Amino acid sequence: MSEGDVLREGVAAVLAAAGLAVMGAALLGGLRAPDIYVRAHAARLALGAGAPLLLAALAVAAWDGAATLRLAAIGLALAVAGPAAIAMITGAAHGLGQAAATGPNPDRPS
Repeated sequence: MSEGDVLREGVAAVLAAAGLAVMGAALLGGLRAPDIYVRAHAARLALGAGAPLLLAALAVAAWDGAATLRLAAIGLALAVAGPAAIAMITGAAHGLGQAAATGPNPDRPS
């Protein structure tokens, strides 16, 4: 294994770890969310940042022209279309009268 391969695999590992960390934080945020709007914010984080980071890690690890281009296109599409879809979903929830959770936060002492 050459020095370039080791560097490429290291970059891929760092990108994958970052993507998994972002998606894990989004998962925890979605589980603790009180309403659709906060859950949608967590999903936007996973789609807009986590998935593209994981796809970037796959693209760097593959290091094949066609595969890298396809993975980059999918990552770009997720980074742009994912948050836009979440915005449409929350807009529809608001249009249907879905109220946001209000009141004191039980996790925060007063």
